[in-house]
Amino acid sequence: MDTKTKTGLWLCRGPALLFAILETRGCLKHTHEVWPGHAQFHQLTGLGYYLGMVLFFFWITGKPFRNKEPWSWWALPMMGLFVHGGHIIADYFTLGLRGGGTSQGSGMMFYYLTILGLVLYLVGAALAKPWFKK
Repeated sequence: MDTKTKTGLWLCRGPALLFAILETRGCLKHTHEVWPGHAQFHQLTGLGYYLGMVLFFFWITGKPFRNKEPWSWWALPMMGLFVHGGHIIADYFTLGLRGGGTSQGSGMMFYYLTILGLVLYLVGAALAKPWFKK
């Protein structure tokens, strides 16, 4: 695997790992709040789905990616679009980030980090794409 592809791959893996840590911390910080049980259920199952998706992403970008399985490249932009695009869409409807603070800091800071994460995934995917054509 060439340096350009490795760089692209880590531009995708880095945000995946960082956002998994941030999302876990954020969810755990909200568990002490008084929410209906059903809302807590959705919060924790959403976290489980997200962490499972991150683990699956790391597996896909491991052996299948190194073996140049054509479908494995699609994990790069799709992870960015689903995760960070989902955050942006959710914020559009709820103002959950831009509307104020979060349990970990400024909402606007996390909103801009989400946009940056999406850009890093797309740049990483673009850097890694030529490797599949060799």
